[in-house]
Amino acid sequence: MTVAHLNRIACVDIGSNSVRLIIHEWDGERKKWKKINSYKKACGLAKDMTRQNPKLNAKGRKDTEEVLALFKEKIAEYGVVKVYAVATAAMRNVAGTKEGKEFHGSMKKILGHNIEIISGEKEACLSSIGAIMGLKITNGLIFDLGGGSLDFTQVRNGRIIRAGSIPLGTHTLARASRNRRPETLFRAELRKFYWLASGASRAYFIGGSCRAIARIIQIKLKQSGRKVHGAHFTASAALRIIDDVTAMQPHDFRNMDPHIKARAPRIPTAATILAAVMRHVHPRSMIFSGRGLRDGMIYSDQAANFCSPAVLQACFSGSEAPTRRALAPTPDRRTTRAASL
Repeated sequence: MTVAHLNRIACVDIGSNSVRLIIHEWDGERKKWKKINSYKKACGLAKDMTRQNPKLNAKGRKDTEEVLALFKEKIAEYGVVKVYAVATAAMRNVAGTKEGKEFHGSMKKILGHNIEIISGEKEACLSSIGAIMGLKITNGLIFDLGGGSLDFTQVRNGRIIRAGSIPLGTHTLARASRNRRPETLFRAELRKFYWLASGASRAYFIGGSCRAIARIIQIKLKQSGRKVHGAHFTASAALRIIDDVTAMQPHDFRNMDPHIKARAPRIPTAATILAAVMRHVHPRSMIFSGRGLRDGMIYSDQAANFCSPAVLQACFSGSEAPTRRALAPTPDRRTTRAASL
């Protein structure tokens, strides 16, 4: 019989590409949560999904159900007393469909815990909280790239003051851009958020494909150490390499780091998205974070310490569809013009 550990919590992240379980234990000496184990399976729930045809991948559904059954066993084995479980872009896209409702119910039954389908804006906030904690971010723009969406926030004086989300990611962009250049399509989506155009000196990037690109940049620049969390590059040097990566094919990564090879099919698309973001925002520095959504989930109860009142109300008050006005109030005419220059 498993003994419950009052100092252990679990985070379950059902993403568009991967499904993960992280077990944390409270470190009383250091006064922080530490990861004691993690499990991951690339299920590809959003594979072949488009905005016009929001349908979950059949194999992805089967793999997700299997891994959630394993997660239930692990949660019991570790005696976890609190479980945070969220589903992101893939499930957001099907939440209103019969398939989505049925699969959501099935996942909760298998896991034995509630699973919240979070908005893109809430996902952006949670990911940013993880990055803020991990890198002590005070000012800048934070972007979290997944299989089904790009989620982002603006941080000022250590607090999230705006949040946004675009329902295009490494799985969904290629199919959405069949008749348009992917970078052109993505920049059109970015222009819907006026506050991104005002720029930031630092842009931070979260996500497995982003970390793979960070490793490629480190290799090309012949940097020693190659620690990805906190990897820092000048924007001009990074963008030159990212542009080269957009033209590469999956087989071009076969002799690289295993972390890169594992993401090979999605890296060129991820590079296209990062290039679009960099050219739209024009930061001086590009920084990568190894902390994100699953780290931020731990501190979701403390969101008031990281978010402005407007963002807190919009994303953490139980509203299923945060309004863009609440997250980014329309600026006056002078600010709009300045942001567009």
